[in-house]
Amino acid sequence: KLFFKTVFMLSLFLTPYFFIVTGFIENYWIIIALWAIIGVGKSGIGLSIMHDANHGVLSKHKFINRIMESTMNFVGGNSSMWKTKHNVLHHTFTNVDGHDDDIDAPLFLRFSPHKPLKKIHRYHLNFQHLHEIREVHQFY
Repeated sequence: KLFFKTVFMLSLFLTPYFFIVTGFIENYWIIIALWAIIGVGKSGIGLSIMHDANHGVLSKHKFINRIMESTMNFVGGNSSMWKTKHNVLHHTFTNVDGHDDDIDAPLFLRFSPHKPLKKIHRYHLNFQHLHEIREVHQFY
């Protein structure tokens, strides 16, 4: 499953990129759609491939995990900086407000009950708010 996920995410990034760079497709709307697909692939590479490799669970072979950690560099990130930030800051202070900046999100997302509740959170499309159901009812 991890092999399929890795190939799929890399394909989501590389295939549309190939079509855009080669000029094979000239329709602007299709090119915009391809850029959106590249964005999904880029997110998948960072959130899935690189994250799993960083934790050593993408492969049982350490050198494959090391190679796949570097996929973040391939899409414009810095894997060394991310590893330090994620392993030291996030895993040391997981979900601790003021220390784990992974719970600091744009104003329309809310990952911590310690963050201010805003009216936009009423329209949250995912189910992160279910653990805060009591607080949400108090707000409205």
